[in-house]
Amino acid sequence: MVVFSGLTHALLAVILIKTGMFEPYQMWILVGLVLFTVSDGVVQWRRFTKLSFFGYIAAQLAYSWAMWGQVNSEFVLWLPALLFCIAIVTFLLLLPRLDSFLMPLP
Repeated sequence: MVVFSGLTHALLAVILIKTGMFEPYQMWILVGLVLFTVSDGVVQWRRFTKLSFFGYIAAQLAYSWAMWGQVNSEFVLWLPALLFCIAIVTFLLLLPRLDSFLMPLP
């Protein structure tokens, strides 16, 4: 499963590099793909699960930055507020499992 995910992200990165157009949008997408590929590789070692988790978060932030850069209108406050609310709800739903996932206690 991890091999398929890593190869998929790597192939998408190769396709993006082969286009030859390096705009900021594409560079942030490429950063996100590379971070996801590295995090998929790191997740195989059990002692680096925190690093893998933060790699996934950093990749999501790179994707968000790329998508947010495409907005050409005036700054709309409802979109970041909505995304922040979704992030809080997701965090609260995952909170019971987060402690055993990130920091297993003896």
